[in-house]
Amino acid sequence: MAWRLLVFGSLLILAMSCITQPQKVKHHTATSRIFPTSGTDEPTMSIAQVPPTPPRDKPTTLPDTLKLSTGRYYALVIGINRYQHIPRLKTAVNDARTVAKVLQNQYGFQVTELLDEKATRKNILRQLERLGNTLTENDHLLIYYAGHGYFDKKRQKAYWQPVEAEDYEYTWIIADRITSGIKANAARNILIVSDSCYSGTLTRGWTPTLKNNRQRYLQKMLETRSRLLIASGGDEPVSDSGGEGHSIFAKHFLKGLRNMEEQAFTAEELFKKYLQTQVQLNSHQTPKFQLFRNSDHEGGDFVFYKQ
Repeated sequence: MAWRLLVFGSLLILAMSCITQPQKVKHHTATSRIFPTSGTDEPTMSIAQVPPTPPRDKPTTLPDTLKLSTGRYYALVIGINRYQHIPRLKTAVNDARTVAKVLQNQYGFQVTELLDEKATRKNILRQLERLGNTLTENDHLLIYYAGHGYFDKKRQKAYWQPVEAEDYEYTWIIADRITSGIKANAARNILIVSDSCYSGTLTRGWTPTLKNNRQRYLQKMLETRSRLLIASGGDEPVSDSGGEGHSIFAKHFLKGLRNMEEQAFTAEELFKKYLQTQVQLNSHQTPKFQLFRNSDHEGGDFVFYKQ
């Protein structure tokens, strides 16, 4: 069984080791520019190529007289099977494609896909910078990642590994740059969904409680800045199969997106209802729901809104 490994965190996120093959690591210092742009490779679709959907200024009617004012929804979806220099994966691309389709068709997201050869270090960083330059405080961003990663225990540094990753850290993407990027991004709510190994501890200081007035609660979550992560595992390897053509995590994440009874719901509700227990019962991995420290998280949540 192939194992999918990713570790996602920063200096300020307490990290634990993630099981992976030994890799050579050279000293690396992150540059001052958060997301450099260069080169000419283009993704399947670019945010810059998609005409922006006007913000929903008027409340949208939902069942049971629930009305919410929302902004624009964007998604960057990354999936890598065909690694050039490290072991390949089986289900990451199919997972990413299916997630992108559901987000676009059922939730009205404007989606950019970076799959296999398009998921280079340069393209990933370029798209993150474009999102940072495009989104406004009324927007919401979801980043879905399915691929390998590495955690350097000695330096306490975590990395994403793009399609051309080799055994040297200068070919990877240090997680500090992602964290800095989401802090600087103007979007009100940002959720990263990582179907891979994540080394870190769940921050327990923030636990939203559902109020009696659901409309007021959801509107408050929408209007309050949030920086959150859902990861498919902690410090253990996570499965690249077991979900009927998907990873076990992707299977239940998609099931939640498709089957949540409420037309509007939070990432926390999705996690608790479809991921936290179901993935743990059907695998040897423990999903995590966590906020990013020092990212200007203010206690909101990512609200999914069905069209």
